[in-house]
Amino acid sequence: MIHSAESFHPNLDNLRAIQDVGRQVEPDTPELAKWCSGFIAGNSLRISYDLELVQRFASKSGLILDVGAIPPLLITALKRQGYNVAGLDIDPSRFSGTIKTLDIDVRACNVETESIPYEDNSIDLMVFNEIFEHLRINLITTFEELWRVMKPGGIILMSTPNGLAMHSLVRMLQRREVGPGIHFEYEKLTRVGHMGHVREYSVNEVVEFLERMNFEVVEVVHRARYHRRWIDAVLRLFPSMRPFLSFVIRKPA
Repeated sequence: MIHSAESFHPNLDNLRAIQDVGRQVEPDTPELAKWCSGFIAGNSLRISYDLELVQRFASKSGLILDVGAIPPLLITALKRQGYNVAGLDIDPSRFSGTIKTLDIDVRACNVETESIPYEDNSIDLMVFNEIFEHLRINLITTFEELWRVMKPGGIILMSTPNGLAMHSLVRMLQRREVGPGIHFEYEKLTRVGHMGHVREYSVNEVVEFLERMNFEVVEVVHRARYHRRWIDAVLRLFPSMRPFLSFVIRKPA
């Protein structure tokens, strides 16, 4: 298993591609507008790196499934670059107008309680970004379903917040809190239509879980930066304290 650190400088073409999509994405209800604009502003850089990872591991002939595709930034950028991509989301109707305008395929599916609507061994590459920390029912059954639909040798790209990031350690020391506010995260179920963070995990915890599910962890990428130079200097020395983690996961052939 390889440990690597993401560059502080994104591919500008990918960042522009994501930002261009972001300007065309609008929720169907005004109640979601503030959340949507905040998500796009706060995540466009991260998603541009996600796009770069997909380009590294995916072919344009294989089927890519973007799980948690709403707001549909990554799936749209991938389609515009010629990839064969579809999406799943717990409630794509929140963005039905945008989905129609952008002409993308996003199906409704709760991956915690429903079967993924694809045949066994049919997905070449799956994007499972910023979902792991939201799952609250049974991680084992969810990942058994991921195993079912992935082709042997298929790749899952999964990102999740780093439970041992610098800001997490500061939060524990200063506020004696090990995660984000419980009420705030559960309240998202009614406010934006999906669960907030249940828990944030360390690298070792995620790797141990994935290996017990019989997946092979090919690479762990320590991701993202803070917006202060002295913190970035620390992160160059201690990349394991970066805010996000990406896992390159393979279903053995």
